[in-house]
Amino acid sequence: MVEKKKVRSILVNRECKEFGDNTIHNTKYHWWSFLFVTIFQQIEQPLNAYFILESFLELFPVISSYNPLATWIPILVIFAITCVREAAEDINRYKRDKQANNRLVRVLRGDLLVEVKSKDLHVGDIVYVEDGDEIPCDMVVLYTSESNGNCYIQTMNIDGETCLKLRRAPAPLQTALHGDSLEAIQHHLNTTRIAVDYESPNAHVYQFNGRLTLNNTTEVSLSSSNLLLQVTRLQNTRYLFGAVVYTGNETKFGQNKIKPKLKLAPSDRISSVFVVAILCFHLLLVVILSPIGVYLNEDVPYWYLERNLPYIRMIIPLRFLLLNAGMVPSTLKVLLELIKVAYVAFIHHDEHFNRKDTPEDERVHCNSMSLCETLGNVRFLLTDKTGTLTRNELVLREMAVGEETLSIPPHAGETYDYQEPHVQWSDRTPKMLEVELERCVLLCNSCVLDRGVLFSDNPDEVALLRGARESGSVLLQKHDEKVEIRVGGGQPEAWRLLRVIAFSSDRKRMSVVAKNEKTGVIRVYAKGADDCIFSLCAEGTVEVADPSINPLVNASADAPTKPSTDAPTNPSTDASTNPSTGTSTPRITVEVAAEKAKLKKKVEQLTQLGRRTLVAAVRTLSEAEWAAMDAAIAKAECVIHEREAAIAEAVTVVEQNLVPVGVTGIEDTLRDNVKETISYFLDCGIQCWLVTGDQMRTAVHTSDNCGLLSLAHPENIVLVDGEGRDAVLSKLAALHDRVQKEDPSQLSVVITGYALTLCMDPTLLGATATPNFFKDAIRCKAVICCRITPKQKADIVAHVKKASGRVVMAVGDGGNDVSMLLQSDCGVALRGKEGQQAALAGDFVVNEFHQLRRLLCVHGVNNYSRSWSLTTYSVFKSILLCATQTVYCFFTLFSGTSLFNAWYLFIYSIALFIPILSLITKRIFPDEQLLNNPRIYRYYNGSGDHASSIYSVKALLFYLVLGMLQGACLELVALFSTESPARDFLDHFLFWGIYVLQDIMMCLLIPNITAVYFWDIVIMHVILFIATFALSCVDLTGSMVPYFSLHFALSNTQYYLGGIVIIFTSLLIYLITRVFGNYN
Repeated sequence: MVEKKKVRSILVNRECKEFGDNTIHNTKYHWWSFLFVTIFQQIEQPLNAYFILESFLELFPVISSYNPLATWIPILVIFAITCVREAAEDINRYKRDKQANNRLVRVLRGDLLVEVKSKDLHVGDIVYVEDGDEIPCDMVVLYTSESNGNCYIQTMNIDGETCLKLRRAPAPLQTALHGDSLEAIQHHLNTTRIAVDYESPNAHVYQFNGRLTLNNTTEVSLSSSNLLLQVTRLQNTRYLFGAVVYTGNETKFGQNKIKPKLKLAPSDRISSVFVVAILCFHLLLVVILSPIGVYLNEDVPYWYLERNLPYIRMIIPLRFLLLNAGMVPSTLKVLLELIKVAYVAFIHHDEHFNRKDTPEDERVHCNSMSLCETLGNVRFLLTDKTGTLTRNELVLREMAVGEETLSIPPHAGETYDYQEPHVQWSDRTPKMLEVELERCVLLCNSCVLDRGVLFSDNPDEVALLRGARESGSVLLQKHDEKVEIRVGGGQPEAWRLLRVIAFSSDRKRMSVVAKNEKTGVIRVYAKGADDCIFSLCAEGTVEVADPSINPLVNASADAPTKPSTDAPTNPSTDASTNPSTGTSTPRITVEVAAEKAKLKKKVEQLTQLGRRTLVAAVRTLSEAEWAAMDAAIAKAECVIHEREAAIAEAVTVVEQNLVPVGVTGIEDTLRDNVKETISYFLDCGIQCWLVTGDQMRTAVHTSDNCGLLSLAHPENIVLVDGEGRDAVLSKLAALHDRVQKEDPSQLSVVITGYALTLCMDPTLLGATATPNFFKDAIRCKAVICCRITPKQKADIVAHVKKASGRVVMAVGDGGNDVSMLLQSDCGVALRGKEGQQAALAGDFVVNEFHQLRRLLCVHGVNNYSRSWSLTTYSVFKSILLCATQTVYCFFTLFSGTSLFNAWYLFIYSIALFIPILSLITKRIFPDEQLLNNPRIYRYYNGSGDHASSIYSVKALLFYLVLGMLQGACLELVALFSTESPARDFLDHFLFWGIYVLQDIMMCLLIPNITAVYFWDIVIMHVILFIATFALSCVDLTGSMVPYFSLHFALSNTQYYLGGIVIIFTSLLIYLITRVFGNYN
């Protein structure tokens, strides 16, 4: 029973305003709430809230030692930039919405067409669309200008594909209106009672279930083939009328306007942990130092200091909170985002990827800026086969019947027409099976023939039709359900397609029910995966008649008969038959079991050559049998809720008791340098998984060609398959034993889709089967998964991520790889011949598989190293500065007084931004070394013997301790490099602050000499010296005047000696981090 809340019922051309109008709203803010919402979004982030709190505290002079402007200006600038960016983006969204909402469309009002704004459309309106117009909302086709009711739409804005998609008007309505004038059609649509029942709004773009009722009598099922989607465009059709079913943001397109799952690079996640850890360390210092300061300042003996302040217990902790606030690198996340812009630019402008004349739609580019450094830390790579490792340039090379194989020579050319046969079957081959195999190829497909050119979403079908032409079998015409073919160079045959049962990755097959127009014979032709077709075959002995010449005499001519002892073991005929000569055999006797055995052997031979195989089968139906089956399917098609399950159950009856007739072998060659690329990845410690829908032998052969496994050493291949629970369990146990007892890095695992289905279902093999298998598999050299569905691909990625805890990359080129790309830590799409869905979903887009080598080993390693250098630089800079402030507390009775002038700190932050420019262009190794020395990548992805410790707790503790120790050393060097403070305490205090700040800057800048050009260093230090000298002479904004303090310092010999010590110390620390720290 259908739940009414899930079904909409409307009357066409009647007001249905309860469902809302067609207004599109994509803006994030309202004008009156923009400022408040934007600021709130910034404040609700914990770290931002912390920094704003500190900025407010600095407004109170009794607490703060800094000028509050020096703190508020950077915060206000960051907030302003964020607001301006958000405002600009939202204004652009508003303009696009306004343009779409105000676009004029023509709607049927009474018997007339009137123009209204797109936003004023409502559910139930009848819209008139002409060729080239964009569809304003989701509509059901009612009538088209084509006599057959067909129309074509371009769905580039939905899935990125440029090929045209076929849509149809309901046959009863199209037939009733065809031939009328436009005015008559408008009148008919206005006066006819048209009711539509369909699903409530959902995001399933390729699914639509509904029912159309004409005048309360005629019911027609509606599917996605009747639905026009918003933002698609009508093509090659003069005009059509459609009924609005979804409007505004309730359309399929609107329902899919959601943000994809956020992917964070390891550097982003761990940098956030670093910041939180440092914040905790900062708060720990406040807790430790505040009681000491309160104790020492409650009763100070100095007359010139205020004592016994009633709120001293509150003031001192707040001072310490502000004193070392800079310890938390507030700009780190901002800097990481900025540097990623440079990463994207490096990829886009890499001359090895893109040249200046490379078209924009063929460039290697990045869709996810945040994942650029993830490329340098990949540990597992899961790749599709067809179109990813192979070219997806499919060519039919073999057709096999029984024990005979017909080799097809290479063929090319865009034009598809009849030609004389170039190859012929041998006389030993049963002619009936040859003919049935070729008929299956010609009839069982979804190709469209337009002016001698074949179009299909499935490249296999085009390859089959082009290859069959070499033997004289050709598709002559295809117009809706009427098909004209020529088999084996014989006479043309006219067929009518009664039902097309489409291919799906779950069914792994396609079937058609066709009727010979001359003889009335009804045949089921099916083709698909060998295991799927063989499981649907009949048992015993079956007689198959020639449908093109012999009328159907027996109502169930092909019904299986009981096996008999005198039945022939091979197909036999009552007489010789050859369609090309006009003579024929009434029927042929096939022993199904024997034929299956021959074809299984032939499939094995073809897959060893790396061919993609499809098995063809037939079945004959009587008129009565088909009438009952067709009625059951029609009834299932009228179901709105769970329609797919109902149809699947109905068509299963049709695809039973099949007779296998032959097998085809399609060649798909490898892309350039695939084997070299995979071999290098394996040397880099990247485990490769091949996940494909192809059958096992084809996948294994391709894996051998790619270097994932070696058929020359079968002892290193572990096969996990089986026909039942116990068999799969035993294979999993064998895998576990070998992984424990042998070197797993030499083993390659091959697992079938059936075994993997059992393995990932805890109710079948137990809760521990899945984690145990993936724990064993990730230790092996490579894993090959065969007969895998798109959903299983995504599940495999999820399980590998969970079992390893490392970065998992997925590579694919088709729509069936989208779920895998989205589930992975980093998805790379290859531009191929299966549409643009993968390119839209991928985080990176490349043109060839071998480009991944440079993407990972050059850009990935460099970016990963740069982000780490920037992180450690920011952390170390903050810790170093705050360490000197903490040491200075020993000289101020822990009162929380700052050593530095606020504006010096402001200049300090700006000046030390300069080395970041050097870190952006830093290259630790030449490109050639990165591309030829896999040990470097093993260091960064953690698979080597001496794995990198970057982005680890150990590294954070190292820099925390190092920063504190070096800060203390700088403070002591500055102390012993100055004269006694008795001479002039104020002069000494100011000079000491400048001197320590200068020492810190030298300590941070000198190590960067290795990464910055010489003149950059010279110019940078000259500018810093002038700025510091000028500020030391006159500071009009501070409360204390550092009058000529730097001038006095330059006349002091100890100043220069201290500088030499600082230079030596900074270089020594740098060498320690490079040699002993293992944090490059």
